[in-house]
Amino acid sequence: MKEGKEAGYEMVPVLSMGDFRFYFCELGVLALELIEKHAPDHGLIWRDGRVMRIIRTAPRREMVDKDAEIRYLRFAIINRKWTQDVSSASTATTTNTAMTPCVP
Repeated sequence: MKEGKEAGYEMVPVLSMGDFRFYFCELGVLALELIEKHAPDHGLIWRDGRVMRIIRTAPRREMVDKDAEIRYLRFAIINRKWTQDVSSASTATTTNTAMTPCVP
C-alpha cells in the first residue's frame, strides 16, 4: 500500500456482494487460525462425511451492494445453458421433452 500512495493512488472503499462469506472445505483442510488471521470477515465450514460443521461463524458485512447481487443473479438465470435430458425424452416426438440445466 505504501508504494501505491507514493504513486498517487488512494484507497477507496468498494461495496461487496453477500452479507456473509464462508470458506467451505473438507475436515481440517483449512485451519481456524488461518481464517482468523488472513480472512477475518469470513466464516469456516468443514464437511465431515455427510455432516457440515460450522467452525467459525461469519460476521455480517456492512457495505453490501444488493443491486449488484440482483443484477448478477438475473444475468445468471437469463443466460443459463440448457441441455435436453435424452433418457426421459421420447424418440418419436420432441414434445414433452425434459430440460435440465447444463452443469459444467
